[in-house]
Amino acid sequence: MILLDINASMPATGIAAERHAVLAYARALPADVRVGLITFGDGWQMALWPTTSRSRLRAAVTASKASGATSMGIVGALSHATSVMHALDASAGRLVVLSNGEMLIGPAPDAALPTDVVIWYFERDDHIGLLRTLASASGGRIASPANAAALA
Repeated sequence: MILLDINASMPATGIAAERHAVLAYARALPADVRVGLITFGDGWQMALWPTTSRSRLRAAVTASKASGATSMGIVGALSHATSVMHALDASAGRLVVLSNGEMLIGPAPDAALPTDVVIWYFERDDHIGLLRTLASASGGRIASPANAAALA
């Protein structure tokens, strides 16, 4: 399950790069692996139920628009992603978060599944330390945007 941060703080080039990283990651996965998409900013939205259709994923990623001023919706997005994975009996799966941690506060978000994180950093209110802790505490990995496909 991919969790894509769509907060409006990212410059247009950052949003385009984030979309490119999502699609590069999906292309690197085996064709039979289902991938879903949850977008988040201040809140979160289920954008695509897990599917093997990379064209449907591409359409959902392309249709995502910047929304919200923070990355605080990550908490609800992680909870919902975990519920979906358990409902699909995909508890051996992984979550992949792409975010800049915009104005993310409090303790690091919790994840019940291994969570890999692709981190963007644009300015001082991007709290990437909490994203790093999320990956580390869940048994996930961290990648730069250019290396997102290596997480597959």
